[in-house]
Amino acid sequence: ESVSGAGAELLASTGTRMFVIDAALATSLVEGGDVPAGRTMRTPLGLDALSTLAVDDEIASLLEPDGDTSDDLDDSVRLLSWLLIDAPPGARHGVVLTTPDLGVPDGRLLTRMADLVGDATGATFTQLSGLPGVTDEDLVSTIALPTQAGVDLRGRVATVDAARIAAADVASMLPPEDLRPLRWAGQLDDLLTTTIDDTQAAAEIATLEAEAAAIKGAIVAPAGFSFTLTSRDEELQIRVTNSGPTALDVVVVPSSPRLQFPQGPQQVTVPAEDSVLVPIAVSTRTNGTSSAFINLRTPLGTELTPPVVLTAHIRAFTGLGQLVTGGALLVLLTWWASHLRANRRARRLRFGAAGHSAADTELDMSPDAAEAAIARPADKAATTTPGDEVDDDDG
Repeated sequence: ESVSGAGAELLASTGTRMFVIDAALATSLVEGGDVPAGRTMRTPLGLDALSTLAVDDEIASLLEPDGDTSDDLDDSVRLLSWLLIDAPPGARHGVVLTTPDLGVPDGRLLTRMADLVGDATGATFTQLSGLPGVTDEDLVSTIALPTQAGVDLRGRVATVDAARIAAADVASMLPPEDLRPLRWAGQLDDLLTTTIDDTQAAAEIATLEAEAAAIKGAIVAPAGFSFTLTSRDEELQIRVTNSGPTALDVVVVPSSPRLQFPQGPQQVTVPAEDSVLVPIAVSTRTNGTSSAFINLRTPLGTELTPPVVLTAHIRAFTGLGQLVTGGALLVLLTWWASHLRANRRARRLRFGAAGHSAADTELDMSPDAAEAAIARPADKAATTTPGDEVDDDDG
């Protein structure tokens, strides 16, 4: 296909100095349609210019590889005849040795030609890049490149860029020795050409995306579950499974509104067709019930599965409550024991002051009543003067 003027300028800025085009395209681009034989054509590009050389159909057809070697000598002679006899006289001219589709020519035929060139005056082989320097430029014919040529690749470039990002994300999960990322990069590079239409490019990208999705889909997350924390710092274990044939790197990311995870995200390697238990340190500072979430991601941060929802029942501070309750009970028992001791002292004093009968009566008193009973005789003794008598009959 043709290249646009802007595309040619871009190629020239990267060091390209010559175009090789087939005869049909040359006819459509040369002003007047007259393609000069064996000479380069000027291709104006603003302030710069490139050389363009057209492939001769007749010569190119002779160089098409085939299994017949019997006519190699005849074909070699015909090629040299064209160069030495049929080409325009008085000018330096050359020919590009290629097939009609700009492919690699028949190697056996080139070998035959090399043998003949050694004996032919004025003919020699040269590198393609050196051809403009040894070939006269046609001063009449010029190549006029179109403003726009081929398929507009801008939309495809955006699609390929997105596919590159997705491929790099999956590649971060693979072992270093895995060659698939290199293959993906090559496939995506090949899509940035006008020789592939949009339908073919979309099919190639879809195949690559399906392969990447199969790798990511091999990671299986555990089902959600509930667990109980009975201390401030404990360890939780999460099982991650890999159903695929390749070991994969996965990042385990825990989170919770009320729990802390001191280790943070952890990258683990899950063996092929196996599973691994990932230990997760958990810390808490409060009691109650809280949700926790486990996310499985690629090393570049893309989610592999929906979040795993866990329910945490936190009983980390139950022991402290029991300690407080036990302390309060101990205080109560101490207070009660002190009152019992006071009661016993009251009984002993009562036995000494009023005799056994009064003491027997006091046995049924509460500690407070016993203290009051002890106080009353003392008060009475303090208020009775000597010589006073108590008359029971008058009382």
